Amino acid sequence: MPRTPNDFGKAFTALLDAAGLTVDQVLRKRPGVATRSTLYDWKKGDHLPADTAPLLAVVELCLGLADSSAALRSAPRDTDGWLALLAEAKQSRGSTAIPGPGAGRDPGRPGRLIGRWDPAELGVHKAIGGRSLTPYVHRPHDHMLYALLDSAPAANRLVVLRGGSSTGKSRAAYQAVTARLPHWPVLYPRTAKALARLLEGEQLPGRSVLWLNELRDYAEGSAGQETLFDLAELLTRRNHIVVLTSVWPEYWRAYTTDHRGGPGTVDPMRAIRQLLSTLPELTGADPRGVDPADGGVVDVPDHFSDQDLHDARCRDDPTLNEAIAAAEQAGAAGQLAQFLAGVPDLIDHYHGSGAHPYGHALINAAMDATLLDRTQLLSRQMLDHAAVGYLSTRHRALSSQRWSELQEHGWAYVTYALKGAIQALQPVPPEQGTGVAGYRLADYLDQHGRSYRTDLIPPPSFWAAVAAHAHPGDLERLGDAAWNRGLYRFATQLHKNATKDGNPWAARSLVEHLHQLHPSDHRPAAFAAAHAALDNPSAVAALLGSMREVGARKQVAALVARDPAAHANLRNLYGVADLLGQLREARADTQAAALLARAPFTHVSLSNPSHVADLLDRMRKAGAKPEAAALAERAMRTYMVPAHRMADMTDPHRRPRKPQAAALARRAAEVTLDDPGAVADLLEDMREVGTQEQVAALLARDPAAHANLENPGRVAHLLGSMRKVGAQEQVAALVARDPAAHVNLGNSYGVAALLDQLWATGARNQATALAVRAAERLFDDEPSAVAALLESMREVGAEEQVAALVARDPAAHVNLGNSYGIAALLDQLWATGVRDQATALAARLPAAGMFSLFLKADDHSVQYRFGREPDGRPANRWSWDDLD
Repeated sequence: MPRTPNDFGKAFTALLDAAGLTVDQVLRKRPGVATRSTLYDWKKGDHLPADTAPLLAVVELCLGLADSSAALRSAPRDTDGWLALLAEAKQSRGSTAIPGPGAGRDPGRPGRLIGRWDPAELGVHKAIGGRSLTPYVHRPHDHMLYALLDSAPAANRLVVLRGGSSTGKSRAAYQAVTARLPHWPVLYPRTAKALARLLEGEQLPGRSVLWLNELRDYAEGSAGQETLFDLAELLTRRNHIVVLTSVWPEYWRAYTTDHRGGPGTVDPMRAIRQLLSTLPELTGADPRGVDPADGGVVDVPDHFSDQDLHDARCRDDPTLNEAIAAAEQAGAAGQLAQFLAGVPDLIDHYHGSGAHPYGHALINAAMDATLLDRTQLLSRQMLDHAAVGYLSTRHRALSSQRWSELQEHGWAYVTYALKGAIQALQPVPPEQGTGVAGYRLADYLDQHGRSYRTDLIPPPSFWAAVAAHAHPGDLERLGDAAWNRGLYRFATQLHKNATKDGNPWAARSLVEHLHQLHPSDHRPAAFAAAHAALDNPSAVAALLGSMREVGARKQVAALVARDPAAHANLRNLYGVADLLGQLREARADTQAAALLARAPFTHVSLSNPSHVADLLDRMRKAGAKPEAAALAERAMRTYMVPAHRMADMTDPHRRPRKPQAAALARRAAEVTLDDPGAVADLLEDMREVGTQEQVAALLARDPAAHANLENPGRVAHLLGSMRKVGAQEQVAALVARDPAAHVNLGNSYGVAALLDQLWATGARNQATALAVRAAERLFDDEPSAVAALLESMREVGAEEQVAALVARDPAAHVNLGNSYGIAALLDQLWATGVRDQATALAARLPAAGMFSLFLKADDHSVQYRFGREPDGRPANRWSWDDLD
């Protein structure tokens, strides 16, 4: 059962008894921690601690003195347990009523205290039975999260919970804020635009929590990246603001993978990559060593451990017990969070034999829409229009009365709350007032659809529906998704509609794509020049660049004549610098001078050195050299570094300075010889500096004899480094230990690298043995890894092993999320001669948004010059005249 204030009082009494302390003795040992009456109120459960700091001071004192007596068995044995108990007691006390939207607001401050939020408003899943909250089961990641939410550091920080859908991320965040920051207001802007308004108006008070729930709702929304630049600026300040968000692992990989576009291409994730790249990943770390001021990433596992399940059973709660029993009966005991949220019922509702045909069509349309445009709110009109194409012929041939009944029953089916907990399509109210503004697909169905429907292209009814009913802010991304799937005509219509609405990014796509099909037709460029909004300097700069590249000189002049310099939003100084450069390339010197006169380059914030470095680089490229010199001078004084170091900080293309000999000596004294990667890095740095004596001293410690052979990539790195420094004896000693027989095969990249190194050292037998092991046991669904392994096997002549690996049909099983890896694997399959697999892999690519790779196979570039239809047929010739 949920623990109540009375339970808190009993546990506090037991803690004092176990420590052998009375209330008066506590006050003598911790003077000023609380009043005498306050501690007696805690013992009786009459009042709960309003602040966690006094409670933790008393708890830490008592735990330090407590023996292992039976009295302590009824009380938590660590501070996190006490914080969890306090949070539950507070929730229990307030659980009889759900606060309204305005409850708990301080008229003088924005936001609401965490205890006055309905958990469902913050994204916490209801439990089966419709309960808002069940007793919380404390898991290891909670210790890390509690440490990060320490209220003492003034530094603003970003805390990210990483895990799949329905694993308990939002509930863990809600619990931690309740326990650690109960008196800080929580602000929840639900969209990137709402977040931008909050940041721009500086409405965020100190000592507050900025709750962002799912990070993808901000990263990929309209103007999301620019808003995240503002968020990064907020994080450089020191006014006790905690930004709390969550992310699925697949999004984390997408957001943190380096941009690999060609020269001059826009990195669509640059802002979020900067935001996440410096965060420490704290999984497995000791919470006592965490610096909360740095923020961090905490993994929330999708399974409960045996100990977690034991703790859940000890709560003796009927809802928890029901979920535990259902999970065990299904053979998935560890998936307690998913069963508690009703996920298995949701999947059965979608896939089960009793699924309603129109309801099933609505869910498929919502899955595809959410897959292609990850932030949109789905309208009923759009889903009804799209769903028709997902129905069978029999269900489309109904009378008008039966059709109305089918629709009505289908909507009831998808909005029904399964076990009172979860809906396939969740109604979303408007920001103000009542009603239904649209629908959002259940998170778990969203995640499920990304694997279940990834090889399918939506039918024509879907594309007609989004063209007619999609929100204007979604048209550009939907157009991009259509183009990447080869649906060129649908894509261009969506981009034209978005351009007419003023979207300059869509205008850029319109110009580039139509030039690819009709190089001499500049009507798309004229349309873009006439309709594109001019306030986003990054987008206008990109549009100008594209128009210049396709030779649309008159259209460039028409766009410049609309005076983009006067309309550019100066908050995005990176974009201003880019626009300045494009105006000068277009010889619009008057416009460039006007923009430069408006741009507040000399007043830019210096709180983030990496941002300053990026801006300086863009200013120099744009020809604003005096302004760049003045900014660099300001930065040099602010950071208090000498001029030669300032160049390192403010020029991102300058090569890093070589490590100093003294620093290398310290590293050599501290390096652990069983870590082959660390030894390899040290050897290469020593070689670069030229400290041969230190190299010899390190090799004399015999790292080959001590190296841990488990990680193939690290062993390969050490072999390569020792070969570079000429340590042939150490190379031979390491090879003699037979790493091929000992390395872990879980890392395909590492195995490929070790194969190459063994072959290069002349250990041909070992290389062959490793190839045999890998071909028999190793399979990785990451295409880059499979490609690297195939290439290495081919290079060492392991033809039988290549055949064995290919026989496992990687083309049908690899993950399609990495276009660069897919390109590498396609090349290797062609080189290996398995034409049928290369063709099969290519056939999977259009639905995955990799039509450009599909075109490289056979004669596809000729056959599909004008794209394809949703059913896969090559599209007929079409032009600008065929668009609406």
